[in-house]
Amino acid sequence: MQSKIRIVLFLLSFIINYDASFAQKRTFGDFNVVQLRNLIPIKHHDEVIGYCMFYYIDDAKEMYKANYKIILLDADLNKVAEKEIVHLLAISLYEVAYNGTHLLLVFLNSRNKLLDYFQYDLKLNEQSKCTVNLTNREVSFQYAGFPFLLISPHIVPFEDGFAMYSFLRKHGKRKYRITYLSNEGKILWVQENAKEEKKKDVLPVFLAANKDIALNVMRSDVVNGFQYKAYNLKTGKNVFLKEILIEGKKTRAMEALVDSVGNFMVGGLFFENRTDSIGEYPQGFFMATIDPTGNLLRHKLYQWADIQKDKIGLDTNGKYKENGSLVIVKMKALPNSHFLLIGECLEAEIGGVFTSHISANDLILLEVDQAFNIINAHVEEKRSNRSSALISRSSLTNISAFEKLASNSSVVDYKDIHTDSKGFSIFYREQKKIDETGKFWKVLSRQYEEQEYLTDRIQLETQADNTDILTAKAGHLLFVEYFEKDRKLNLRLEKFNY
Repeated sequence: MQSKIRIVLFLLSFIINYDASFAQKRTFGDFNVVQLRNLIPIKHHDEVIGYCMFYYIDDAKEMYKANYKIILLDADLNKVAEKEIVHLLAISLYEVAYNGTHLLLVFLNSRNKLLDYFQYDLKLNEQSKCTVNLTNREVSFQYAGFPFLLISPHIVPFEDGFAMYSFLRKHGKRKYRITYLSNEGKILWVQENAKEEKKKDVLPVFLAANKDIALNVMRSDVVNGFQYKAYNLKTGKNVFLKEILIEGKKTRAMEALVDSVGNFMVGGLFFENRTDSIGEYPQGFFMATIDPTGNLLRHKLYQWADIQKDKIGLDTNGKYKENGSLVIVKMKALPNSHFLLIGECLEAEIGGVFTSHISANDLILLEVDQAFNIINAHVEEKRSNRSSALISRSSLTNISAFEKLASNSSVVDYKDIHTDSKGFSIFYREQKKIDETGKFWKVLSRQYEEQEYLTDRIQLETQADNTDILTAKAGHLLFVEYFEKDRKLNLRLEKFNY
């Protein structure tokens, strides 16, 4: 079979026909669905290597506390380790990071308004613990399951430790803090806003890191746009903090990769160089290479016309419908030495001070070669998927708000991308039509040497009362099914043949 690109559209059911010949299962009996607080994939170098399961057992003897269990599973659902802990009733596992030797678990403690960081080895022996204080407003957003006020990704794993990004409020002013925790549990350095960064809404977002420095991007009132910030991983000191203009256009990187010599290949959106680009809608995509000192080595701009502007509903100012924009949710290096940028159109439905819904619409796929030439541009039209979200009306005037939405998997439809020597598969959701019965998913495929995409539909069935889907090892997806009558939780790996 020739190499194919397959894009898989998942409906809200997130379920697929079961094939016992290659499925792998794990079942938890006598299990109430509300006991499961979190089930989070553990990734290393962007590949799923296992899962961390956190669930409630029963109330502890001490008031306001409960007994919990943490279970580590490998990528094949084999149990690696488990540990019982006693903690407050009002906690949930917010995030898990793995750096190859150590795990860092972040628990949201809504009662005490804390984020608790626990560092474990792979046998779940506790190595260290630290906390970050939250305000009532930050807790309310976090407890609603919407990571709007914290930076994404919140934890960045490195070989010798973890960089922990915290978004703080002090005396009504927003601040950020980056704390570097070593594998030995020691805080090596802490970085907070420099004087030139103390304007409002400074939000560093991690992009990528080579062996020496980490590249970030942040919105900045200092330049009325966006600045690129690189800090030294050993010392935490800034290597550079600067605005990067391309052909006179302001840029806002959303994804980055590191090349073989340590330069940063970034992809994102560009804006007209006006007085305040933060409030503008993007004019198109860009790709660029930046060296470790912040110099622009090469670049290319893509106007909306290059990616079928009219088809995706962008107006001449880069605005999507009435209150929307387009964000890049992923940039991936492909086995054929090309790069794939995945964009998604998000639209806000404003009601009062806060929005009531965010709609995820069409996907944009832009494949470029090493010289940044467009090899294939495709717009995948799909039905809109509406999700509830808490975000202020004023926040919708800039692309940063939509990038935060893109970090929340309950808002965007993009789920994951798998690659191998033959091609790649992109997984994402799509609403079924109102008059359709049953549950199905679509397969959208394209051969490397072809320009046209092919679609297919597969019927789906399940008897589970509740279902969900999580990313899994290459070529697989993890289906989570809960059977209420039998009080049974099934975890099932399904192979996707591409």
